[in-house]
Amino acid sequence: MAQRPHPRPFYDSDITDYRLDSPFTSNVELSYIESSSEDKQQSEEDTHTLLDHINTAYSPRYDDTVKHSVRVTSRIVDDDAHSGEGLQKYLDELRGSKLGRYVSLNPYAVEDGPTKNPFRGWRKAVILAAIVTGIVLLVNTMFAVVMGAKFPAVDGVGTIYTGDCNLVKRWNTALHLTINFLGTALLAASSFTMQCLSSPTRSEVNAAHAKRKPLDIGIPSWKNLAHLQRWKGILWWLLCLSTLPLHLLWNSTLFATNGTNLFTWLAVDESFLSGASWQAPPNDTSSYCNGYTLPSDNIQVIYGGYKAGQYERLEALDCFNAYNVDYINTRRSLILVTKPDTTLNMSRCGYYRQLWNGSSVVALDTDWKPGWNELGDYPYYRNVTEFKQQAKIGNFTLLGYPVEYCYSQVTKMSTCQLQYVSYIIYVVIICNAIKLVCMCAAARSLWNLKEPILATIGDAVSSFLDQPDETTKGFCLLDGAAVRAGVWRDSTMKYDVTYDRKPKARLYSATSATRWWWTIILCTLYLILGFTLFGLSFSLATDYRTSEVLRMKFGQVDSGMILGLGGDSGIGLIKDVLVANSFQLALSTTYFLYNALYTAQCAALEWASYLTDRKSLRVTWPRGQQRSTYYLQLPYRYGIPLTALLIAMHFLISQSIFLARLRYYNALGDVSESESFTDVGFSPVANLTTCCVGALMILAQVINAYRWLDNRIPVHGNKSAVLSAMCHPESNGPLKSKKYTSFEHLQEESVATMPLTWGATRNPDGGVGDNEDAEEGAGHCAFTEYTVPMPDPGKKYR
Repeated sequence: MAQRPHPRPFYDSDITDYRLDSPFTSNVELSYIESSSEDKQQSEEDTHTLLDHINTAYSPRYDDTVKHSVRVTSRIVDDDAHSGEGLQKYLDELRGSKLGRYVSLNPYAVEDGPTKNPFRGWRKAVILAAIVTGIVLLVNTMFAVVMGAKFPAVDGVGTIYTGDCNLVKRWNTALHLTINFLGTALLAASSFTMQCLSSPTRSEVNAAHAKRKPLDIGIPSWKNLAHLQRWKGILWWLLCLSTLPLHLLWNSTLFATNGTNLFTWLAVDESFLSGASWQAPPNDTSSYCNGYTLPSDNIQVIYGGYKAGQYERLEALDCFNAYNVDYINTRRSLILVTKPDTTLNMSRCGYYRQLWNGSSVVALDTDWKPGWNELGDYPYYRNVTEFKQQAKIGNFTLLGYPVEYCYSQVTKMSTCQLQYVSYIIYVVIICNAIKLVCMCAAARSLWNLKEPILATIGDAVSSFLDQPDETTKGFCLLDGAAVRAGVWRDSTMKYDVTYDRKPKARLYSATSATRWWWTIILCTLYLILGFTLFGLSFSLATDYRTSEVLRMKFGQVDSGMILGLGGDSGIGLIKDVLVANSFQLALSTTYFLYNALYTAQCAALEWASYLTDRKSLRVTWPRGQQRSTYYLQLPYRYGIPLTALLIAMHFLISQSIFLARLRYYNALGDVSESESFTDVGFSPVANLTTCCVGALMILAQVINAYRWLDNRIPVHGNKSAVLSAMCHPESNGPLKSKKYTSFEHLQEESVATMPLTWGATRNPDGGVGDNEDAEEGAGHCAFTEYTVPMPDPGKKYR
């Protein structure tokens, strides 16, 4: 069981010299028993000597009470002074005894450290983080098993569902929200554990301070790792590196495959519909259309479908609107009924990908022949608006043929698919498992530390008040900027500083300029890149009006918004996945920095609050009047909205740039592999929304950074040296205070457990405390339980 750090009343004095100013308390007895527990026999002798001394010091009316205490104490020594159950049993008996009427139990002994309630604070959170990671791993593993059993992958890609496109879209959106929720939970669990791993113990702080190296307290810090135990650094880097594949791959585990129908169209007169004879173009069509052929069987199939009632009559404008879409899912072949033509006594046929592609122009072959043509990617264009206007006034012509109405083949076959990439989910599971192992190892190792980590500012201040650090004595006005400038590192003598701090400063001064500018510049660069991509989307969609671009939906594959990287499988598919998810990794990187800024600023605000009111410390394990901390330094009113925004941003990015797969089906319903492709798709509207949310987040950080901060107390910048320098009492040993109880007795209690304020505990002209510095005319500032004045401007303090 880890030792509980606590003040020991007899640490610096012999027991016979200890002057009892109060009745025997549990703090005195328990502290002494534990300090002597290495030698059981000596512990028993010392305990009885102590009790005899107490018996002599007090009047006979306490005799029965002390005898009862002797009996209880003897048994606790025999059992095991370090036994948590034994201590609790002793305290219960003590409260029920006559002694309980005269004793005010010191909570420092009762609630000191993790022994009282080990499952709380960062210990509880690290275990919960491991549990969350285990749940995510279980979900991923179950998904992989079910998918592999029910929907086996072919070339690494499995098909979960083929059917209605609207249903596929809804499932795709819901599953991506789930992925981003799980991913954010895993990121939060990982980052929390990493922060705990980078938090030093008091011994590690002492070792670093001996080398004049400050450590970061209460914020994520990879810089600390060089001064911590090696296993902490190994686990930290494993957690960090296992995050990279997750953000680069996870969102592409699932994706929607859009399907569109290639279709055959016939331009015919009404006699075709009543069974008039027709003649197909010759098999050798090089003189007509550069080698493209339309088998007469297809014409027969179209005619047979018409006779079978598969075709729906549409007026010219309705026909135009039905096929003037980017992807045709529920319609296929088209019969255009034209006015009789005396120049060509045959049906006019075309076989091509799409007639109107939803853009503002239609591509026409510059070398088309009357009666046979191919619409496709050629540089002769007509405005779609012209067709639409003609259709409205009943004068719709196509390639010179006036169209009266049309028949459209209606098909119930839906061509969209929900698919997954098998080897991506395997990589996700491996990284997830690595994180779980690391978190379990971290939880076990941190739990078994001989002393707790200093996870928060309050933990550090409490520790430094209990056991002041000699390396920072005489630096009471040291601040974060001075530490970064090397003042404390380069000085081995006491550091007299003239107090001339401005009453107010902006909150951005709470962190280093390097951290601040790195975060803002990196966020701004990503934001500029996002807006640049939005602007480039208009150059990609040369066939679209601005209004049409802005009407494109989130995560929707559009033929005009394809980056053109290619890659249906293997390396090509991995390349598409990495490009599509690169922004996910960028977001996670900037979020770490962004979160650290808020953490440092919130710590500075709470730090400054000790100037205006006496407040108890927020610590992991409260003692006395101390308050419980948040799981780490960031308050919930910041942490919860930031987590929600992170989930939203990950989802928006997944809908802005994504893996896009398009499958073309021919007139017979078979996949046309030559036309189908996999690429990286881009959604301008989702991208614009992402950029706007990101801009608001940056603006919120800037506004928060320009809040006023009470600057009269040195800004610690989360540096351990600054925290230590402000926690030096005026006498050696743990800072104590005598406090009246409800029974008008006195007891000793650590100042760290009481409401505190910061100020001048000794004036420059001399005052309370050591005379050494007072004679030299230097004042002193520190945390104290008393109401003290602010330092005098222009006076020196150390």
